[in-house]
Formats: sequence, structure tokens, C-alpha cells
Amino acid sequence: AVVSTQSTGAYIVTACGLTAMALLSFISVERYTRTDPNRIFVFTKTIAIRVCYVVWIFNFAYASFPFFGVGKWKAEGVGISNTLSWNTGKLVDLIYVMVMMVIGYFLPLIVILFCYNRSYASTSSFIKA
Repeated sequence: AVVSTQSTGAYIVTACGLTAMALLSFISVERYTRTDPNRIFVFTKTIAIRVCYVVWIFNFAYASFPFFGVGKWKAEGVGISNTLSWNTGKLVDLIYVMVMMVIGYFLPLIVILFCYNRSYASTSSFIKA
């Protein structure tokens, strides 16, 4: 099968977007553990590097599913960009896009909001004291 440059571009954008959200949520967890006075877990440089490797590998692998027939990209707008097609009529494609939205957007967003909320609460108590 021939892979078009549009598919490659869509793959790179999808993988980098998923990776960015995952890394931002990891950074918020790391900052939260540093500001939490009751923390029991300390991030080391080795742990951070390993988490980054796992995040990159997982997201680049997950974004590659359309190359193997699960989901597909379609032209968007005037045809200068691509997006994942969620209305192909196949249940597996819909599930792929929905799982991507949950794992790649909503879950990291909830983690980020929780961690920064707790970080703000714990640091604001120091400022008030």
C-alpha cells in the first residue's frame, strides 16, 4: 500500500498532538507531587525520561492505526489539511476516534485541571500563612 504525503502529515500532526497533551498532563502531575506536602512519591530524572519514552511510543503507535485499516483520514475544508474521519459507517472507526478523544483529550484535561487546582490550593495556603 502506498502512503500519501497527506496521510503522513495527518499522522505526524495526530501523533504530536496526542503526545503534547500527554506530556502536559505528566508535567502537571509532576508539579502537583512537588507542591503536595503529603507526597509519598518523588519523580526522579530516570522516571521522567522513562515516562516520556512511554508517552512518545504509545501515542505514535496509537496514531498509526489508520495505516493498518482502523480509522482513516479524510480531507478537511478546502482540502489542504486532513482529519480523522469519525463517520465512515464502521463501528471500529467510531470507537477508535472516541477512545482517542477520551485518552488523548478529556483524560489529560481532567488530570491537568485536577493537578493544577490542587497545586494552587496547597501553595495558596502557604501564601495566606
